[in-house]
Amino acid sequence: MGEGLMKLVNYTVMFTDDPNKLHGDLVPYTHDKEGVDYIAFTNSPHVKSDFWDVRLIDDMEKDGRYTARKYKTLPHKILPDYDFHIWTDNQVYYTVDPKSLIDGYLGDDYDVAAHKHIDRECMYQEVEACLNRPPAAGPPRQDPQLLIKQGEDYRKDGYPEMNGLYETGFLLRRNCEKVRKFNEQWWDESINRTTEDQVSFVYLLWKNKEIRMNGIEYTLCAHESALGRKKSPYVATMDKFWRSVG
Repeated sequence: MGEGLMKLVNYTVMFTDDPNKLHGDLVPYTHDKEGVDYIAFTNSPHVKSDFWDVRLIDDMEKDGRYTARKYKTLPHKILPDYDFHIWTDNQVYYTVDPKSLIDGYLGDDYDVAAHKHIDRECMYQEVEACLNRPPAAGPPRQDPQLLIKQGEDYRKDGYPEMNGLYETGFLLRRNCEKVRKFNEQWWDESINRTTEDQVSFVYLLWKNKEIRMNGIEYTLCAHESALGRKKSPYVATMDKFWRSVG
């Protein structure tokens, strides 16, 4: 990493369609922040933390899921005054100094870093998996035809099969012009197609070949990998749960 102070933020969201019912919780960190900012955006007044800077907002998109995608994809607009953004889903945590994650996974060589998908290596497999979620996972997130068309359009554009896939619940990004361009495109795909952002993420990496992408070989997920990926020694997930707070 080059000389100079690193302005780094770890941010997450907890948006919900019912502010009195929350999915998951904020990671209960207690370590010294050492100059790193930890910011959580939410539309629920029940989200509290002694560690995170919790920011209550009311500029919702279509629903909680779309709003979460807006904040996930557009850190350069939401939090413009940082050199690097670490996105974590609210159940994702790490066990090391976040500055070391930036140094180790981005350094001077990469613009974006994410873990390779635990079970799949193809965007078209991801489309099928999203279309065939078990009933226990809840109702479809959008009209399935929107996702089918998204995959078909990407295929017509020439996007190849078996071109890799990433878990976007943990994402490191350099705040530079080419990444800001990528972010804008990612939000455009999310709001105008579907919120299945792992599908659009790899397509846009393919379209933006100037992005220097680091695919982390470990997995952060709890279940055993169909591809035999080893568990990350640095990043993992807590168990999600619904909690009523009203």
